[in-house]
Amino acid sequence: MQRASLRARVRTRWAGMRLWRRLLLLLLASALLALGGEALHNLPALATVGLTPEALPLSRLRAEADVPVTQDAEGFQLTKAAGHSVDLVCDSLGVALRSVTVELAGEGVVTVALLTADQANAAVPLQVYSEPCVASDPALCVSRAALHSAGNVGLFRVRLKPAGDGALTLRAVTLNAPLPFVWQPVRMGLAFGVWLFALCVLCLREVHTPYVPSRWTHRLWVVLPLAGLMAFAVALGGWIAPDQPLGKDLSDAEAAESHTDAYAVLFETLRAGRLDVDRTPDPGLLALKNPYDASERTQNGTNFPFDYALYNGRFYLYYGPAPVLTVYAPYHLLTGRVPSARDASLWMALLAIGFTGWAVCGLARRYAQGASVLAVALCCVTAVFADGALLLFASADFYYLAELSFVAFAAGAAGFALHAACQPRRGVAVAQAAGAGLCFALAAMSRPSGLPMLALLLAVLLLSDLRLCRAGAAQAGAFLLPAVLGVGALLWYNMARFGSAFDFGVVHQLTVTDIHWRGVDPLEWARALYHYILEPYTVNSRFPYLSPAYHALPTTGRYVFTLSGAGVLASPLPWLAALAPLCAPRGPLPPGALRRERRLALGLPLLASLPLMLVAYGLAGAILRYTFDYRLFYALAALAVALPALSDRRTQGRRALALVCLLVCLATVWEGFQLLFDNERDYILNHSPQVFYALQRMFFPY
Repeated sequence: MQRASLRARVRTRWAGMRLWRRLLLLLLASALLALGGEALHNLPALATVGLTPEALPLSRLRAEADVPVTQDAEGFQLTKAAGHSVDLVCDSLGVALRSVTVELAGEGVVTVALLTADQANAAVPLQVYSEPCVASDPALCVSRAALHSAGNVGLFRVRLKPAGDGALTLRAVTLNAPLPFVWQPVRMGLAFGVWLFALCVLCLREVHTPYVPSRWTHRLWVVLPLAGLMAFAVALGGWIAPDQPLGKDLSDAEAAESHTDAYAVLFETLRAGRLDVDRTPDPGLLALKNPYDASERTQNGTNFPFDYALYNGRFYLYYGPAPVLTVYAPYHLLTGRVPSARDASLWMALLAIGFTGWAVCGLARRYAQGASVLAVALCCVTAVFADGALLLFASADFYYLAELSFVAFAAGAAGFALHAACQPRRGVAVAQAAGAGLCFALAAMSRPSGLPMLALLLAVLLLSDLRLCRAGAAQAGAFLLPAVLGVGALLWYNMARFGSAFDFGVVHQLTVTDIHWRGVDPLEWARALYHYILEPYTVNSRFPYLSPAYHALPTTGRYVFTLSGAGVLASPLPWLAALAPLCAPRGPLPPGALRRERRLALGLPLLASLPLMLVAYGLAGAILRYTFDYRLFYALAALAVALPALSDRRTQGRRALALVCLLVCLATVWEGFQLLFDNERDYILNHSPQVFYALQRMFFPY
């Protein structure tokens, strides 16, 4: 009884505090817990306190390598050793090891491994430690290993395996040095954020109150996490192109001659009033029997711009013009220059993050009225990682910019359409319907391959609103006018370039295979659905713990394009859509009508995705970025279930369901973060290895 009364008094006192005081206490508790986590990560430092360091003379080491290794006063020197293992061996160390410190200098990435033969394993040395180092980075050029040898070590090896041919020097090896206590600000910040989120969920009743869009505090709960993701996207831009400061753009001449940014070339082409690219095809290319045959082009050594469309002796770019209209043209109008591919992708990523959050808020207003502030904020963040807005940006080039543009404008169209029916002011509702139509047109000008799913979603919403008199002719016209004009402009653009309104130029690609011979083969349907829906991720033992599966596809007499991929259902989030019968929608309509509308609006796009996947596999093969035509719609269907489930804690069963949805959302965020660092375009690893390996050290329990 005393314990119960004490708990009641604590709850009463906590509930009587002002919100700012409770937040301050939670911030303090989160900081203390984050500091405790740092202490746990630094247990090796605590375990080696009091050791007496002993420098291992480099003269006791001999080199075993199939590349030249020299020794001077600075240490052992290696050059042009990419992919080779260089062993520095001490035959009779005679010391019990508790730690080993290896200091490097030079340039490039090198994997440092330690092998020992101790009294428990004296015949064959075993690898006891391994980690990558970045020789040019002061924080990553030193490898510190905590060991615990069985008695004295006899044979001792330091194995170096450089990833590049740059000059590398092993400067020193120190035995049994106390390991320093290393503070990791990023790790501490992440731990602080996780603890603060958990404590807010457990201790703040305000985050469980129903979301009211008109209240500015509720808007802040939603906007601040999205703003944090936008700030993270800016940092991500620095990681994927560290040699290009933000705002480093191109002149018109540089853009027109670019070989790495097809959208810059497309912008200059359209700005000049042309449809075909101002480049004269190689006469040898035009003289080929079949210029689309990659083997014939290779055999004859013809020059051509890769992935351009060749039609009637002229080069065209078949990429949709939406990024040109929404990013390149406004940027050029303001600055007189052309943005780099990274900067154009950054602006599109910021737009995609905002529109994704807008769409989730629309889901909450339409199908989950009364959803808690926590549920809406968490689902907004989850959706950003689920629909690929950040991953597509992390692979910033013109291929991924097209996908990113589709995700942004499809989310925008869905968001405007979902909000329009819940808008009491007629003028605002008409404007939102017009926004949905404009975004639909821009989505068509980005990736027409995903347009049928978006069209079904918007058609169900519009027809339902018209049938139930929540929308009138003005709202329908406001949507249809920009949508029809935009799609009509795209069809005219196709006709002017390729002589057919429905010829998007794909079959005229100068790519790895002749697409004229590609098609939808029933023998490949099962394989196609496996790669687009069910193919799992590869699980790694170190950060990043998830990566796309690198697959080798069997072919049936023809080439199938493939690099790496993962199915839509490899992500945990879409599985929540199966819980729809347990989570009835809540909204202004009668329950039966609302259930039917949610089932049709969110289910029909998923059904339509199946034949679209078959077509995509037949024409383009299997690769991770192609799945992002579909992931947004699977995420919306799942989050429409998660929003009410996260907000319902009336019974023990409902609380268990809310916990499942919470864990799935957090797992989706974790999955999306992992994939930023291992995908088809490993820009962070290749351009900022110090960031990649700093994170690997941070998250791996050395």
